[in-house]
Formats: sequence, C-alpha cells, structure tokens
Amino acid sequence: MLLRHIGLDVPQPATDQHTFMLTIDSRYSLSLAVIDETDWYLSANIGELPHITQNNELLQKLLNLNSLTQLSGQPVISLNEKNEWVIWSRLSLQGTEDSHIIALFDYILKSADYLSDLH
Repeated sequence: MLLRHIGLDVPQPATDQHTFMLTIDSRYSLSLAVIDETDWYLSANIGELPHITQNNELLQKLLNLNSLTQLSGQPVISLNEKNEWVIWSRLSLQGTEDSHIIALFDYILKSADYLSDLH
C-alpha cells in the first residue's frame, strides 16, 4: 500500500519476508520491518550529517521536527548507533487505519527530504 502510494509497482512480499528497504534518490533509505507479532516500524535513515551536528541553529531546526504531531505513531528523529540520523515510528500491526499510516509515511518522507536538504 505505501509503495503504491508513492507510485511504485511492487510484487507481493514473500510470506517469510519481514523487512523491506528502499533507497530514495541516493539520499536516504526507507525501511519497513516487523518488530514482533504485534508491532512494526517505518523509518528513513538519512545517514551522517556532520554539518547539522556541528551547527546549533541547524540542530535546533532538526529537533523542532520532534514536536508533537496529530499523527498516529508519533514520528521521532534520533541518532542510531552509527551516528546516522533516523526518522522512525513504531506502529501496531493490528488496528492502525490505512489513512493514518499514509499520513505518517508522507510526514516521514517529507521530513527526510527536509533533513537531506538542510544546510
């Protein structure tokens, strides 16, 4: 559903496939993965951005993206163990409406684009 939302035609995943990763314009990687039998996550890994980490004004702009939203599965911007910037959200496998997932997906993609373009 999400990949079709951005215009991609994708084959049906294998029944034992629990992770999907896609690189967007060589700028960041998008991941969808099952965590366990109840939850999954959606994330965009932007990579290392030293110009942001070394600039307080840019870092403040970035952290403002962590403000509370109306979205189900509040997205979070954080650093992973490799000091790469990641925008992610944890969602339930059951009961999450498609419209909420699509809105969250759009928000994560727009935030990843914004972060990639931030100088």
